[in-house]
Order: sequence, then C-alpha cells, then structure tokens
Amino acid sequence: EAFLTGNTSGPQHRWCAETKTYKTTVTAQMNCSDADKVMANKANAIKAFENAFKKKMKVVTMSKTDVQKVGCRRLKDGARKLSDKGIQADFTYTSTDKKAL
Repeated sequence: EAFLTGNTSGPQHRWCAETKTYKTTVTAQMNCSDADKVMANKANAIKAFENAFKKKMKVVTMSKTDVQKVGCRRLKDGARKLSDKGIQADFTYTSTDKKAL
C-alpha cells in the first residue's frame, strides 16, 4: 500500500492509495511472418510489450508477462484458421491507477 500525506489546518491526515493486482490480455494484430520475426527472441518480445504497456498505463509494476503467437497455425489440410493473427500478450501488474486499455 502507498500512503499519501496531506497537510490541513488541523492534524495531518493519511489517505491510503490501495494497490491492486490486475490481469489483462492484449492482441497485437499482424501477419504471421511478422509475428515470427518478433517472437524469434521471446525475451526481447516480452520487453517490448512490457515497455509499450507501461507507456500506456503510466504507473504500473509488472509482475508477469507472457507472449505467444495466435492464429498462425495451419489446419491438417494446410489451410489457416479464420481468426485474428498476431501476438497475444498476457499481463499481470499492480497499480493504484485502474485504467482501461
């Protein structure tokens, strides 16, 4: 928990800014060959997604991030699945600021 102290004309007051843990999933849509390039180095892919997430959310502490390709598997007959293609990132983070993506 983070505490904020405010000065008033009377005694000092403390407000508790509650820290919560959240989970969210984001899919970056791209073609499968671009997804392959990004995922070639998974550690760098995680870092890039975390940096983008932190930039959007401003005040967060990342606790877990996982990335994986989605929609790029071929079916048995060689056709692609009809679904969004790209990279899915699953984030677990803590924040005192709840903000929708």
